[in-house]
Amino acid sequence: MRVTLRNEIELLQAKVRDLRQRVFGAHTEQSSTVNPGVAVQGAPPPRRTRGQQSGRRGQLRRLAGQLPQRVETAGVAQPVCPGCGVALGAMSGVESREVVEVEVRAYRRSIQRPRGRMRCSCGRLPGIVSAPPAPQLIRRGKLGVPVWVQALLGKYLYGQPTHGLLHDLREQGLQVAQGTLTGGLKRLAPLFTPLAQAGLERLRSHHHWHADETRWEVYVEREGKVGHGWYRWVCADASGRAP
Repeated sequence: MRVTLRNEIELLQAKVRDLRQRVFGAHTEQSSTVNPGVAVQGAPPPRRTRGQQSGRRGQLRRLAGQLPQRVETAGVAQPVCPGCGVALGAMSGVESREVVEVEVRAYRRSIQRPRGRMRCSCGRLPGIVSAPPAPQLIRRGKLGVPVWVQALLGKYLYGQPTHGLLHDLREQGLQVAQGTLTGGLKRLAPLFTPLAQAGLERLRSHHHWHADETRWEVYVEREGKVGHGWYRWVCADASGRAP
C-alpha cells in the first residue's frame, strides 16, 4: 500500500515539475544583454529591416514558379450592360493574379487491381494474374505512408505531442484513435534501427565528439527506477553532424 502511494506521489510530482518547466521555464538561450566589460566602438551599424527589401524580387515569387499550377476561370456574373442589356464585347487577353495556397485534407486511396485469366496451358503463370498489392509500412494497416510521415515528422522533428497530432488529423477530416497512432509508432520504431546503427558506427569512427543532454520525462514505471526523469543525449562529430 505504501509503495503504491509513494509511486503515485512521485508521478504527480513529476507532472507538476513538467508543467512548471513548460510554463515558467526558459524557452530560449539567446540573450539581448550586452557584456558590460566590452567597450562599444562607434555607433552601431544600421539594422536591416525585416520583410521584403526594396528593389529585390520577393522570395515567395521565386519559389512560386516551381509549384504546380491550377488554372481557374472566373467569368463576369452579368456579361451585359445593366442599363440597356447590350452584351459585352470580347477582348483578347485576360487579367491574371496568382495566389499561393496549400490544400491539406484526408482522402481515401482506392487501389484497383484488374485481374486476368490465363488462356494458355503452358503452366508458366498461375490461372489468375493481377498486379502486386501496394506496399505498406504496417501489414493490413489502413493508414497510408503520408499519414505516418506526418506523424513521425510532427512528433520527432517538431516535438508535437500525440494529442496535438490527433487534433491536426481531425482538422484534416481523419479520425484516428490514440491507440492506433501509438501502436503504429511502436511498430515503425524497429525500421529505424539500421539507420541508428549506421549513425553510431560513423560517429565512433571519429576521435572528437560533441555531446549535450536534455531532460526527458518518461511516465513509464520501471522496476528499480525512482521518478520519471531521464536524459536524452545528442552526440555530434567534429563536423557538427549528429548521427
